[in-house]
Amino acid sequence: MRRQERLHESEPLILDVVLVEAALRMRVGGADVMRGQLMHLLDVSASDNIRLRVIPFLAGERGLTTGAFVLFSSGLARGSEADVAFTDSAENTAVYRDDPLVLKRLSRLFTGLSRADLSEDDSRKLIEDIEKEMGNDQVGQ
Repeated sequence: MRRQERLHESEPLILDVVLVEAALRMRVGGADVMRGQLMHLLDVSASDNIRLRVIPFLAGERGLTTGAFVLFSSGLARGSEADVAFTDSAENTAVYRDDPLVLKRLSRLFTGLSRADLSEDDSRKLIEDIEKEMGNDQVGQ
């Protein structure tokens, strides 16, 4: 919760997120929980310091990644190379601080994935559509 508060301070952190469409459609906790999560994404993505984009299924192989990763950069400009990276897999979580090759590779991977994503407006539209679909699915149950 503290990290989320940092997004709304007078000098907020900048958050640049790229999600795959599957993460938005995977139902964890049921339709009501997922709809709440999707609405939360729509709310926070309206902030100037938060950039949220979705890689749609239609992006095909351009949207493939080897797994989840998080990059942190102290650079003021978007697109600055990462200072720290976390990778996550079924086997482990790794932290990279002192490996410039890994940091460069993950920064380039993020840039490459960003070429497969929808615009921020189109991403919000897709999230809205998925949220509505989940609401419609619930009506029939």
